[in-house]
Amino acid sequence: IVRQIDETEMPYSPDREWFTVVASIPSTTRLKNADGDTKKFASDGQGDSNEQDSNKNRSSLAGQTAKKFCFTFVVFKKGTYKIGAAHDEIGRENDELEHEVTLTQDFALLDREIKFEELIAFLPQYREIMHENEALPSTAAFGVQWYDSVSFCRWLSEQVGLPEEEQAYASPTSIELESLPREITHSADWAPRDWPINISRGGFRLPTETEWEVAARAGSRTAYGFGDDVNHLKHFGWFEDNSQRRVHAPKELRPGVRGLIDVHGNVY
Repeated sequence: IVRQIDETEMPYSPDREWFTVVASIPSTTRLKNADGDTKKFASDGQGDSNEQDSNKNRSSLAGQTAKKFCFTFVVFKKGTYKIGAAHDEIGRENDELEHEVTLTQDFALLDREIKFEELIAFLPQYREIMHENEALPSTAAFGVQWYDSVSFCRWLSEQVGLPEEEQAYASPTSIELESLPREITHSADWAPRDWPINISRGGFRLPTETEWEVAARAGSRTAYGFGDDVNHLKHFGWFEDNSQRRVHAPKELRPGVRGLIDVHGNVY
């Protein structure tokens, strides 16, 4: 019953603190473009290959059985929050000064980490990382480049039917970005160095540092979202003492008070 609820689409509603979106992805991952470069074809969700190549590859996947990916988001309201650590908190770092922040708009955060099977549906080369580390498709994804994370957000926005004008991150191949400098590293030379973002748009994106802490704390002012007792950490997060030094699948431990899972452990 729980899985059935998790996999039932539930549109956003202002009177509810969560919603679930569903993306149906072809069971066969995207093919390489005409240059034989999967990375370029998959880089921004629309692809860096020309339109003819893109349409050809998309057509090759038509009619295949789709795999359903379900994503439940927890909504956090705009307002003023206190973040940072108390001066006497054990393990406090020098850059964790307590201060107030004001969020000017609501935001929603995925209740779990992205899994390898979801990332591989977009970028097949991460299958190699998964195998090299003896991980499983259901394992939380790791070893992901920041630019690939941004591209995944753009791609996922497309999969759930959001138009380009709702994309939070601008397309790296759009005309308005041609004048921006590109990254100099080979693995990201297709991407703009300062990737423009509009956080007021509804497309998927990475959370800001402030949004992440507001969500992880969920109103708490303790060392952890569940309190100060480190002995309870094993129930909420995978870390050195209980993880067997491996990454686990999301939703194996308890959620915090707002329903977020693995904010205190597993992958960074």
